[in-house]
Amino acid sequence: MDMHHSQEAHAEIREEVRKLCARFPGEYWRELDTRRGYPSEFVKALTDAGWLAALIPEEFGGSGLPLSAAAAILEEIHATGCNAAACHAQMYIMGTILKHGSPEQIYGAPASRFVARFMGSPPMNVVPCTLADGCAVLGAVRIPLPAALARAAGLRDRALFGIRPEDVLPVVGSQDAVPVPAEVVLTEPLGADTLVTLRVAATDLVGRWPPRFDRPTGATVTAHLSPARMHLFDADNGAALGQP
Repeated sequence: MDMHHSQEAHAEIREEVRKLCARFPGEYWRELDTRRGYPSEFVKALTDAGWLAALIPEEFGGSGLPLSAAAAILEEIHATGCNAAACHAQMYIMGTILKHGSPEQIYGAPASRFVARFMGSPPMNVVPCTLADGCAVLGAVRIPLPAALARAAGLRDRALFGIRPEDVLPVVGSQDAVPVPAEVVLTEPLGADTLVTLRVAATDLVGRWPPRFDRPTGATVTAHLSPARMHLFDADNGAALGQP
């Protein structure tokens, strides 16, 4: 099937997806629901037809289709009464990895705000900030940026500041860690650690802190941000700043 990146192609894609989904009527899904089963046959059919490779670049054996085509595939699956919940991640995870690097690279140096939030649980903190004198400014709190990141920001006066929860530390993690005053808003004990939501100025950041953290809601604490793990993203298009 010749797939052009156009609305006509999307109509053709929708038609072919409908034909495939017709092989999996309501009885199939009700039976799966009864036994809480996984739709292995359905996922295999989508895989064999190439639909789950829609976002994979052509050089890696996929279709190299745009996101709008992938959305049309998923939309049509649901419109026919089938369920794409078991397979949609297989479309965008592999496509993202092949386009933007290995999972480790994506996690440590995401190419965009979307990719940054996509990898990791809880996801990266990404919050609006203003930029002034080499700092990310959150309300009254000024966070000095690494020199390379400040240079990458150029003449921008605003951006999105990003940092992962494990890099928002309760103690000094390095000599150049940036201390930030914060208020405890919420604690979520998870056994091995505790997720702590901290209010920095008017912005909330989530930190992954020790399991026996016992400061009450409303308590004032000092969080320490790791400069080497800070990120900036363009405020308009979400592209990472300072990435090669």
